[in-house]
Amino acid sequence: MADIKRVPALDPITAAELATDDLHLVWDTSAATLKRISRSELVAALAAWTVITADYVAVAGDRLRADTSAGAINVTLPDSPDDTDAPIMILDQDGTWPIHNLVLIGSFVGGATSVRCEDTAELSLRPQGGAWLVCL
Repeated sequence: MADIKRVPALDPITAAELATDDLHLVWDTSAATLKRISRSELVAALAAWTVITADYVAVAGDRLRADTSAGAINVTLPDSPDDTDAPIMILDQDGTWPIHNLVLIGSFVGGATSVRCEDTAELSLRPQGGAWLVCL
């Protein structure tokens, strides 16, 4: 059996170890590539997400981390979105959507008025023709 050794370069780092000018590599899923960002850019990107733990009324452009660990959450979407509205992005904060579902309420492409999310960890809602298109 091979020995397993810790690799110091891969160990988590603490906030105290981060200097303002440190660069970090992050995976950009939209471009399918690694990007270098500064600590301040990383902090700003993380701060731009709102954690929700109860029913919520969304607005275009929201970036939500839905924590359903205490129970299901209903997210009500804006009525009749314009195609130029910013998408709404939602992440499963703690991987609990399969246990306590996230339920989206609104007008969806195809005519549905609600969508139950249980098998995905993230989704994007994009306006299309006065309704919302769910993109996984």
